[in-house]
Order: sequence, then C-alpha cells, then structure tokens
Amino acid sequence: MRNEVHDISAVPAVLLFQKARTILCLCACCGEIVRLSDLKLRCEGVTPETWLGKYERSVSLIRMIHSVS
Repeated sequence: MRNEVHDISAVPAVLLFQKARTILCLCACCGEIVRLSDLKLRCEGVTPETWLGKYERSVSLIRMIHSVS
C-alpha cells in the first residue's frame, strides 16, 4: 500500500460523495453502522466563526441596505 498525499480541491464533488458512501462509521449515539455520506453532523454550543459566516452576514447587510434605498 502506497502512502500518497492528494489535493482534495482537485477531486470533483460527485466523486468525493461517491467515495463517502463507501466509508462506514459507528454512530456514537446509537451504535448503528452508517455511511459517511448519510451522517447528519451537529455541534453543541457556539461554533467558532468562519469566513463563510462573515461573508453571508455581509451579503445580508448589503441586500438590506439596497432594499431600503
């Protein structure tokens, strides 16, 4: 088995999703075996702010300003 590093940005989304269907996980809550692609991840508490959250707030603010004008 070779150890290779791959650039994930070069992997098409469809291929990534197909591969995620082949990876099985054990649910920490119920102990059931599930596919990675079927997981519904959740986080308790406040999550750290991301660039996407900042961007979405900026877009909302700009739209609100333009709709008032």
